[in-house]
Amino acid sequence: MQSIRGFKIQAEDYQEVKEEANELIYQNWDDTGYKEAGIELNPDWEAYDALYYAGMIGVYTVRKDEKLVGYLVVLARNHPHYKDHIFASNDILFIDKEHRKGLVGYFLVKYVTEDLEKRGVSVLLFNTTVDKPYDPILKRLGFKHSEKLYTKYLGE
Repeated sequence: MQSIRGFKIQAEDYQEVKEEANELIYQNWDDTGYKEAGIELNPDWEAYDALYYAGMIGVYTVRKDEKLVGYLVVLARNHPHYKDHIFASNDILFIDKEHRKGLVGYFLVKYVTEDLEKRGVSVLLFNTTVDKPYDPILKRLGFKHSEKLYTKYLGE
């Protein structure tokens, strides 16, 4: 756990946080652009539960006065190409709009990076959206731009 400027950043148990995170999940959906594309938010909680029971999900939270105001979820596993190494990737990063100014995002990613390294993760992969990138945070923490991702909505 780390306290920074009135915020508490820590790893928390997925099962204990998932209900509390529901409001922020919908705020995040509003931000992604998928809502405008007509893609309804419908989390596969059974899949997340399976990842949790397999020990493959990490949930990191940001709290202000005990209220959940942000989270970063990572998925981790031994990589099929490099079986001696654990690769983690961010599944979702969200901070309430009211708290995005300042360094909260920086300290959250920094905390997660340091915690995953202590847990034996070899590589942390981060994807960001083009419309709301956080590249400066990642570059400041030593990440390098190594891949591009293209998406195309194919409909139903």
